[in-house]
Amino acid sequence: MARAEGNLQGLGNSLQQTIHNLDPAIAPIYNLPLKTVVTERALFLPRVTAVLSGVFAFIALTLAVIGLYGVVSYT
Repeated sequence: MARAEGNLQGLGNSLQQTIHNLDPAIAPIYNLPLKTVVTERALFLPRVTAVLSGVFAFIALTLAVIGLYGVVSYT
């Protein structure tokens, strides 16, 4: 992980050169994702789970209200 300010154009080349200087046996890195991309990918599954839970909770609440209305109207 690297932190940089300003222009990010030369950051990829600088990182690749530094990594290559540390260990030449490491394969070149062609894709350097930004922190926002990594965070979005990491939070995708929990976000989908939360949305689905909310949808199912809304459906359950709607069915409970309909059931209570039916019981009250019958009596």
